This record gives sequence, structure tokens and C-alpha cells, in this order.
Amino acid sequence: PELVGWMRGGLVPSVLDDPRVSVQVGDVRAVIAAAQKASYDAILLDVDNGPDFLVYNENSAIYESSFLSVCRERLRAGGVLTVWSSSESPALGEAVEVVFGACQVTPVPVVLQGREELYYVYQGAT
Repeated sequence: PELVGWMRGGLVPSVLDDPRVSVQVGDVRAVIAAAQKASYDAILLDVDNGPDFLVYNENSAIYESSFLSVCRERLRAGGVLTVWSSSESPALGEAVEVVFGACQVTPVPVVLQGREELYYVYQGAT
């Protein structure tokens, strides 16, 4: 709820004002699992720091093939799964490729506290 409040208040850039966007607050695994098959155009996962620098070990399941497969089932034809990671993760890339048949990895340059860093976005499409 706090993150949604930050986004609605303008503290964090967001697309929440777009009428095509709906927000559900809850454990992402439970929300996705409860959704109907082929019910999403896109699933955007920005959880923890990515699979290799977890703050909460229980989040590791989000980056594994079994959960990514559930995500794929919930996407409509032409749907896209996007996963953010604070570091390059060959294991995540491989898991996305296994589930979706291909994985596009995009390094994203950012400046963090005056330092240049690279974040990574992993994408699979139906």
C-alpha cells in the first residue's frame, strides 16, 4: 500500500493514472496465481533486488521457471513479461528463455547516488 501511495502522490514515477492500468495490493505470487488464464497484457515484476541479491530469500521463487510459467499462462497472446534486476543474471535469462522460448535482456544505465550503474530488464513474450 505504501508504494501505491508513493506512486499516486508523485514521489515515484508511475503509470497508475493510465485508465488501462489496474492495481492489486498483495503477494505477487498469489495475485498472479489467482488470475484467470490469458487475463493480462503485461506483467511487470520489480521485486527485491533481482534473483542474485535477495533481501528476502522467500522471493527467490519469483525468478524460477515454475512461477514464470504461471505468469506465461496468465498472459494473453502477444503479452509480455518484464523482470527487473539490479544485476546481470544468466540464470534468470535462462529461466525466461526456457519458459518463453526467448529472452531479451536490456541493460539500463542509471546514476545511483552519484555512481553510474547498470540495471537489467529481462523480457519474454507470448
